[in-house]
Amino acid sequence: MKIDEYLALYEEYSRHVKELAEALELMKAGMDEKEGETLFLPDDPYGLFKKQYLKKLRILEKAQGRIARAMCNIKDSEVVRFLTYKYFCSLTNEQVGEAMNYSERQLYRVKRRAKDALYEKLLDEMPTPKRWEKCRVYRRLKKVPKRRYRKHAYADRIK
Repeated sequence: MKIDEYLALYEEYSRHVKELAEALELMKAGMDEKEGETLFLPDDPYGLFKKQYLKKLRILEKAQGRIARAMCNIKDSEVVRFLTYKYFCSLTNEQVGEAMNYSERQLYRVKRRAKDALYEKLLDEMPTPKRWEKCRVYRRLKKVPKRRYRKHAYADRIK
C-alpha cells in the first residue's frame, strides 16, 4: 500500500468515526427523551451501535499511535507541524497553509517531504505479515515439499 492510500484511508476512517460519534450522541439524546418509557429489547440498537463505534475507535487509535510514533522520529520540525495540523487536527490544506503562513506551492513541497519522511518511518511501525511465518511453520511441521519444476520441460515440448 502506498503512503497516499494509507493516509487517505486514515482520513476517511477518522471522518467515519466522527460521524458515528455524532450519531451516538443523537441516539442518546433521543433515549433521554423517552426515559419514562422503558423498553427492554433483546437486541438493543444503541448498545450494538456503541459496540461498533468503540471497535472502530480502537482501530483509529492504533493508527494514530503508529503515525505519532513515526512522527517522533522525524527531525524536521516543519514536517512534524504539517503532519500534526493535517492528520491530528483534521485541517484542510488551505487551513494548514494559513496556520503555517505558507503559500500553496510551499505547502505542496512540505506535504511531499512530509509524506516521504512519514513513509520511511512508518515502514518500521507497520506490522509484519504473520501469514508468511505461518506458511513456513506449516512447511516444517507437515513437511510439504516446495513446488519444483522439471528442468527440461521446455525441451520436451520441442521434440
